[in-house]
Amino acid sequence: MAANSLKEFGQEWCKEEGITADNALLLVTPTMAMPDEVFALAISDRFPTLSGVLRKNEPTNNETLILCMFEGASPIVGVGREIHISVDGDTVCQVVRLEDRDPSKEGRVNIKDLKDSGLVDEWKKAKEAALLKEEVSKKENVSPSPSPATNNLDREVPSLSASLSRCALTTNYRKLRCFSGARNPARDEDTYPLWIEHVEGQMDEWQDLGDGERRKRIREALRPPASSIISDLRRELPHADSYEYLKALDLAYGDTNTDDELFVKFHNTTQLEGERPSEYLSRLQEILRQVVRRGVVKPTDSNQVRLKQFIRGILYNEMLLINLQLRDKLSHPPSFLQLLSSVRKQEEEDSMKASLTQPRQRVDAGKRAAAHNRVEAPVQPVQISRTSIPSESTPIQQTPHRPPPPRPHGNTSEVICFKCGEVGHISRICNSPAAPEAINKKLIQFILGKQGNAKGRLVRGDQEST
Repeated sequence: MAANSLKEFGQEWCKEEGITADNALLLVTPTMAMPDEVFALAISDRFPTLSGVLRKNEPTNNETLILCMFEGASPIVGVGREIHISVDGDTVCQVVRLEDRDPSKEGRVNIKDLKDSGLVDEWKKAKEAALLKEEVSKKENVSPSPSPATNNLDREVPSLSASLSRCALTTNYRKLRCFSGARNPARDEDTYPLWIEHVEGQMDEWQDLGDGERRKRIREALRPPASSIISDLRRELPHADSYEYLKALDLAYGDTNTDDELFVKFHNTTQLEGERPSEYLSRLQEILRQVVRRGVVKPTDSNQVRLKQFIRGILYNEMLLINLQLRDKLSHPPSFLQLLSSVRKQEEEDSMKASLTQPRQRVDAGKRAAAHNRVEAPVQPVQISRTSIPSESTPIQQTPHRPPPPRPHGNTSEVICFKCGEVGHISRICNSPAAPEAINKKLIQFILGKQGNAKGRLVRGDQEST
């Protein structure tokens, strides 16, 4: 099989197995009848960062194809077109690299990157150890025996190749923003909550990198006094990993609550009045990140813990839980992004339904406002021209007061004057003197005349005296 076809075959094999091509090598050897475990152990002696092996036999070509998977990037230093593996003697394996490299950058290695990562110092130490080993063997004039000292020397040489294999030989990566932990940070520095959130997102993207490279990127983003915290940690724990770096920084600059108090705070976080469910979910996720970072909740259990508290903490949008059927998803909880996406979609649907009913309410409100304006319309002031206002020099003609004309009555004989008591006129046009006694007699006669016979007796004559 040609080299190009072998590379394409290996890349398709990686896709089938869900492996990144940058983290794999394809070895081609003559067909050998031996257990897969023995062959895997032989290859692991050559590649310390090996994580697994897949094997296929090609009977037509009498070849065995071996897909080597690594923890990080596939090793570069010391790996040529062929390698020798000690399996039933010296076995030559053809090496096929599967990653797609930029031809313009092929063969370029920046020495500054090697110095910054500490590989140059490791190389010098390994070289000095090898020279020391040769001198000891020459003095004893015997082959070196597997003593503890020589075993330590043997371990240093593979550690160098392991470090080189995990080293990223490119500077085209996004550096973290700076963090110092000072009370008044500089303009190019972040506060701790923003910085740690950014770092956690980058840690998820750095899964293919070795832990040494991750520690290096965290250290280069720190300034005093935050960098002093990591220096103290390295003196106490020389083999501390990148997650222990973040835990130490969290103890120094994070929330002062204990693990139990932080867990109780998470369970007491509920939706506020007027807060949208998506906003509540984002606020809940911030506290959950701290809980997971402290190690109170395992990352594998974070989805279920988040969903349970979200269901418990929703106080003002319980219909959203029913529409999304979240209680039925507790056995297979969604991730944070999946839950946030479904919650936001439901919020948009609810807002659209509410907007459909708003135009009708606006029309009704407009009609009520128009009717109110018609009822309580303001009185327009009357504009009076200057010509209609008499001046002070113009004499005002006074007209004599004239009483209004009397209203016509059909029968004047029934009209009684309340001044003189005579019949036929009213008091406004009466010129006679007042006679109250005559008025009272006329009124008594008038009232009794309506009820009786106008002579002071009732019509039936059965009035009882008291």
